[in-house]
Amino acid sequence: MDTATPMGSMVSTVMAAPAQRELEIKRELLTDSVAKRRAADKDLGGWR
Repeated sequence: MDTATPMGSMVSTVMAAPAQRELEIKRELLTDSVAKRRAADKDLGGWR
């Protein structure tokens, strides 16, 4: 795919949009999970 052309640029943008949305959803879920665990005084895991 040649992203230098208008059509190639559009196709790459359309293909990247769902991946970007999935990343945002995962980030939101992780942030919510950490906030809930902190509020409940639960272990967050990881190194101490």
